[in-house]
Amino acid sequence: MTYKPILAILVFLLLQALGGILLGAIGQTSPTAISQTVILTGLLSVLIIYLMGLTSGKRLFTARYIQWPLAPLALIGTLCGIIATDFVSELLNLPDLMADQFLSMARTPWGICGIAIISPIVEEIVFREAVLGHLLRQGVRPLVAILSSALAFGLIHGNPVQIPFATIVGILFAIIYYKTGSILLTSLLHIINNSIAVAQMNILGDQALDFRYTDLLGTGPFLATTLLLSLLSVTLMKRFWDKAPTPTLQA
Repeated sequence: MTYKPILAILVFLLLQALGGILLGAIGQTSPTAISQTVILTGLLSVLIIYLMGLTSGKRLFTARYIQWPLAPLALIGTLCGIIATDFVSELLNLPDLMADQFLSMARTPWGICGIAIISPIVEEIVFREAVLGHLLRQGVRPLVAILSSALAFGLIHGNPVQIPFATIVGILFAIIYYKTGSILLTSLLHIINNSIAVAQMNILGDQALDFRYTDLLGTGPFLATTLLLSLLSVTLMKRFWDKAPTPTLQA
């Protein structure tokens, strides 16, 4: 039933919204309270999705279908794509509506845990396993399933600066899931990405709000690096797509 992934997304969004409403109602808007709520609502989302039959503990982090000699292609290709997409997002100069909140959360232990570890795993379970995985197991065309899950992953962030970034990264993660049938590698990559962001916010402090790679590298090297990383990502991911066998996912 292809409507189930929509329900999974709605559950994820509804719990987040209810968490925000509850915090406002009781007057708890500290970074720690927000971080704890993000963690709690994320874990509740996973529990409900599990009860809906959209995920299974046995297959979540399975390495059964991972072709380890080919895994570096996916890992390096995706990391290059993440950096290139981050650079492109800087060029687009879209507004960041949550910069202050993320910065304050990243300074607390609960925020670090929520942003760098819990949220990546929760989002992989929701968008790669429950959404993409369910669509693939129901026989939806891979390209449609990959693009649909990636677009949903981008849009749910709701923050203009994050939407194009998350959509492209969602495509890269979806390719890995399609070829491995597992969120093992995507969770690792997601945690690395978010952990780097948290580290950057803690190292730069308030300056993180105005930090731009263009200023660090210079316009010419910045554009050349963006193009090089983009080409490298596309090349490696295409090779991974062509070389890695596609597992048959059981419904």
